[in-house]
Amino acid sequence: MRLLQLKLPDITMNPDTEIQKHLERNIEDNSLRRAFAARLNRALNIASISSAKFARRLGVSEHEVLFWRRGITVPQFHYFTRIAEFLQLDALWLCSGQVQGA
Repeated sequence: MRLLQLKLPDITMNPDTEIQKHLERNIEDNSLRRAFAARLNRALNIASISSAKFARRLGVSEHEVLFWRRGITVPQFHYFTRIAEFLQLDALWLCSGQVQGA
């Protein structure tokens, strides 16, 4: 019984910690997050890839991908290249919506 009491707080605190981490990292401009979310959603829908499968492929939690898709947060910088490669996208377009040479 005591073991269950020790493990329970870790389980219940984890989502709050994750949300707090995301919010602290992404306080900047809401419109930029939403624009990135729209590009990511479009690419994932075209590729017919679920958030869960995408998260597993990148080695992140599904919650993290859902936060990205909803425009709540954006990925850490090092994920942009991996996302672009996996979805066969131009990294500049993914980050900014601009295409190279335009």
